[in-house]
Amino acid sequence: MKKVSRFVALGLVALILGSCATGVSKSFQFAPDSEKGLAMFGFTADRGRNLNVSFGKQNPDGTLALFSGESIEQWGGSDLRFYIVEFDPGTYVFRSVSELRGNTRFVSCLSDSTFSFNIEPGKLKYVGNIRYLARGAIGFEGNSNSDVIEAELANYPNIASKVETAALTKTSFPRGTDLFGIQKVCGGYNQKPDEARAPEG
Repeated sequence: MKKVSRFVALGLVALILGSCATGVSKSFQFAPDSEKGLAMFGFTADRGRNLNVSFGKQNPDGTLALFSGESIEQWGGSDLRFYIVEFDPGTYVFRSVSELRGNTRFVSCLSDSTFSFNIEPGKLKYVGNIRYLARGAIGFEGNSNSDVIEAELANYPNIASKVETAALTKTSFPRGTDLFGIQKVCGGYNQKPDEARAPEG
């Protein structure tokens, strides 16, 4: 029972720290002089699941900023789907992945081994294709070819920036606690910078 409660608590923290999204709308307007940046992801799973992948903005000392980041949700279906998400400029990590089973959302924190990518103002970065693996893990399946990407971007006629491939860096981040300093959470308060490993080349 304690284990289930822990997963539920982590799920609530993930919802607080990252706003849920399914990506920008097809009519979304974006230009090279925009103050924010865009990231494009391909997302698939081994089978149809109710999934969520959340991101966190990483500070220079390796900790995660509070109340930052976005998330993408995929409700059922295992086909490759693309999402374009708007971010403030900065460095972001894949923070957690979760799966809804019945009425409980099980959250896996990716603090020990994850990837970071940079968001720049006015730029659209293609991060690559992510596959959800069983029991709380993600893997990367490389990039789709340019014809597939261009065909997807044709659905977003008001995005004027040209797509660029993002560089991924393997990294980690420290876990913190909830507001009361009791429960360990993914990011959160009281993070210790020395618990974050340096990015790997």
